[in-house]
Amino acid sequence: MALKKRYLEHLNRMRRMMAIYGLGPSDVTNMLGDNETRNALGRCITCDSVCPCEAYLADGENADAPVFCPNLQLIEALAAQLDGDPRQARSESADLSAWHSIDRRGVRFGASA
Repeated sequence: MALKKRYLEHLNRMRRMMAIYGLGPSDVTNMLGDNETRNALGRCITCDSVCPCEAYLADGENADAPVFCPNLQLIEALAAQLDGDPRQARSESADLSAWHSIDRRGVRFGASA
């Protein structure tokens, strides 16, 4: 159960980080596809910068870029692409299987996305 909880906590942090940049899971999946989305999730899950990440996400102001984040360049590029191309729909119809790859019943997060 500890591994599952750790996985879900990283997943939640990644969703929260993307939200700061105006991205949702469907935006990432639509633009990257499942395989690259899984790669990004894998980078987050294996990241050791949990404390700096939590502090950054809790700050609310986010004046500086989170240079510790292994997905920073990817998130910034996707946000710029989405902002620069109004044809990119923010659709919930994307295949989100990369985001739903494990059962989350009974797991609660400390902060909402």
